[in-house]
Amino acid sequence: MNNNVEIVPAETVIGARYVGTLRTFLEKEAEGLREILALLGDYEAAEAVTDLVCLCGASQRDVMAIGTALNVVLQALEAVPFLVLEHVALSGQGPRDLHAAVRWYGGRIAELLGAFPG
Repeated sequence: MNNNVEIVPAETVIGARYVGTLRTFLEKEAEGLREILALLGDYEAAEAVTDLVCLCGASQRDVMAIGTALNVVLQALEAVPFLVLEHVALSGQGPRDLHAAVRWYGGRIAELLGAFPG
């Protein structure tokens, strides 16, 4: 009898399968997402994007930490008041399509978050 068998929770296996998808997304979009979050003043969420890049590149992937960081980013995107988006977009500090960018990033992060525990 093998007593050294480790039972891995199903959500960990599922999350591990999506790390590649997340890494591909971040390779293309991390810098833009960080810039938008910093522009909106949410430096914690911008740092969470940096953490996600590191977590996805690690040899031992911590899917719980990935899920937590994704959740921080999603909550930040969902919490931006409309008037803040409007002010930043119209002031010329950010892209004129800032509303669409925040919605698009929020949608992608929400889809990815569904695959990770945390």
